[in-house]
Amino acid sequence: VEALNALHVDLLFLGVDGFDTGYGISTPNIEEAHLNQIMIEMSKKIIVVADSSKFNHRGFAFIAPVTKIHTLITDKGIPVEEKSKLEALGIEVLIA
Repeated sequence: VEALNALHVDLLFLGVDGFDTGYGISTPNIEEAHLNQIMIEMSKKIIVVADSSKFNHRGFAFIAPVTKIHTLITDKGIPVEEKSKLEALGIEVLIA
């Protein structure tokens, strides 16, 4: 953790297990969530990678609100209303 705090990152690609527009991004692992929070704080741009099965799902450990995200990379199965909500928040949504 101390070593991470001394770093600065331009781009962070972050895979998540849970993605809920109202709640945020999450994972089942508390330690992983803590490290992800630190990495988010030291990064200029946050790019989350999550397939559509992760939407409307909350993992055990909270990582961050969606407002911390700059870009989301997902698949064409993303619910239309979720995509619209994210874009309204200024989050770029890329369909891969």
